[in-house]
Amino acid sequence: TFAQVSLSTAVTNEFKGILLYKENGQNRSTTVHVSLAPLISVWSYLLWAFLGGLILNLMPCVLPVLMLKAFQLLKNSQSSMAKVRKESFLYTAGVLLSLWALAGLIVLLKSAGHFVGWGFQLQSPYFNLFLIIVFILLGFNLLGLFDIQIIVPRRFQKWLSLDGNSGALATGFLSVLVASPCTAPFMGVAIGFALSQTWPMILLIFTALGLGLAFPYLLIAFFPKIVRFFPKPGRWMETFKKILAIPLWLTAAWLAWVFFQQVMPSSKIDSDGLGWQAFSEEKIASLKGKEDIFIDFTADWCLSCKVNERVVFSDKKVREEIKNKKLTLIKADWTNYDPVITAWLTKYKRAGVPFYILIHRDGSEELLPELLTPGLFLNSLNKLNPSTKEN
Repeated sequence: TFAQVSLSTAVTNEFKGILLYKENGQNRSTTVHVSLAPLISVWSYLLWAFLGGLILNLMPCVLPVLMLKAFQLLKNSQSSMAKVRKESFLYTAGVLLSLWALAGLIVLLKSAGHFVGWGFQLQSPYFNLFLIIVFILLGFNLLGLFDIQIIVPRRFQKWLSLDGNSGALATGFLSVLVASPCTAPFMGVAIGFALSQTWPMILLIFTALGLGLAFPYLLIAFFPKIVRFFPKPGRWMETFKKILAIPLWLTAAWLAWVFFQQVMPSSKIDSDGLGWQAFSEEKIASLKGKEDIFIDFTADWCLSCKVNERVVFSDKKVREEIKNKKLTLIKADWTNYDPVITAWLTKYKRAGVPFYILIHRDGSEELLPELLTPGLFLNSLNKLNPSTKEN
């Protein structure tokens, strides 16, 4: 086997030529076009993972649990600094331990030949049912309904109250569980890189992600006097505690909707009237070179996906441009496990959804960011070949 390479393009890190090889005793040939992408430092991926974890704190999926954590900090604002420091470190430990467990599970599944990504556990309706029960129980606990030991055994009450040392550790676990539906900016690329590496790198990237997610509480662990600036505890906190049950039950209701979508999937793809088509490799292959194609990799359990879709595709200008440029819209639904969609995510080194590809008519591809806005989408549409504007 050997290759005839055009050396005139070698200085541009791009090689074109003919690959000659033997198959079943016969000489065969094929053209090759190889581009060498610049190497990105591992430190860059670690930084992206850390920043992604930090931004996760602002994502809607994590906010209900962070509100509970903030409530515990308010309760402890007049406690000893040692108690505040210890609970903050335990929260961080809960985050890291759960992410390490997730990394270990991913390594095991990879070794068994399965392709997995961020949030893959939410593809199981049983896992979602477990989360629904947890959030409902947490809401009831905030209303004080677990004071009767008959309802919930005492050994589980401490975990559900998220109070004290065991509660701080449990809050860390819960933060990772509810973070699964969200993919923050920077995070997708970092985890996508990790999943293509060996287990030490996967563990390292997940550690950086966990440190980013826990960073606000690590600051409190190292500088516990910060809590002195929090509002002083009082009777108002009992009312606030009951109000916190609302976002928990709303989260449970959303997960219940996801659960029913999984066990009784709907065949309706084009819910917004833009002409969405179901994903298939054959369809994309038949359209390439003929039409401009936008592929939306999404899932019902992906909150980031749903927010992006609602904001972008309800925009009047976006809808007009899609019709003017005759853009073909493809929806790749990853709500339940799909090996073909998973293989596509793996091919583009993405760990999960949301993920967006704009395929130009000339065959070139543009990967859009996880956080999609009408402005970003319109800018990408403006790069399409002018021929697509013709009616």
